[in-house]
Amino acid sequence: MNELALAILVPTAAALLAIPAGPRARVLAAPAALLSALVAVRIAVAVPAELVLGGFVPPLGIRLRADGMAAAFLLMAAASGGAAAMFALHWYGPSPERREPFAFWPLFHAGQAAVAALFLLDDLFSLYVALELVTIAGVGLVLLPGGGAARLASMRYLLVALGGSLAHLVGTALIFAAHGTLDIGQLALRMAATPAMAVAALAATLGLFAKAALFPFHGWLPPAHAAAPAPASALLSALVVKASAYLLLRL
Repeated sequence: MNELALAILVPTAAALLAIPAGPRARVLAAPAALLSALVAVRIAVAVPAELVLGGFVPPLGIRLRADGMAAAFLLMAAASGGAAAMFALHWYGPSPERREPFAFWPLFHAGQAAVAALFLLDDLFSLYVALELVTIAGVGLVLLPGGGAARLASMRYLLVALGGSLAHLVGTALIFAAHGTLDIGQLALRMAATPAMAVAALAATLGLFAKAALFPFHGWLPPAHAAAPAPASALLSALVVKASAYLLLRL
């Protein structure tokens, strides 16, 4: 189903176009939000759906898959992302003299693309990559205003996220070493309750707890919200943190 790829490609294209567009990147916000919403609705109507990228079936290839849960989160991302984009248009205005919008729009669309990929990807390593892209976009959004408070908040966020990434990667590596695949569908048939899998599950869960700002790893989130501009703060709550929470529910 090509709509699964479009859910990722639409915000990716907007992010790439926003870089050379400079102050005119704001004109991409409404079309990208509308297209993302239409694609999300189309996917929700057609679930369950899947798409094997490049014709290579797992474990050699990458598969996109949408079930009811993924479709619901895609709809949520399209709605909240679209609302944040409309608010950002008002927040930044058409003035070409402010530097923040130059970085905001590429980071915003890149974060949207990474979140969509995270909801649809069906293997653990690709999910790890998508989660890191979400983190990079989130850290950049927190850093946008500049100044000491933003630098401190973004560095705290980055350090906690890197610790979470390491823990999650360790869990993923242990699973691959034990089963020889990272495809979620294949792992569901092969995995068994062993001490190694218990360690892998614990490591991955702790990493996702850190990225989702769940107790006791929540200390980075309030300073990040305080430092980030209002549209970026909305995106942090609606998408960046929820992406890790989605993986906790999915895995």
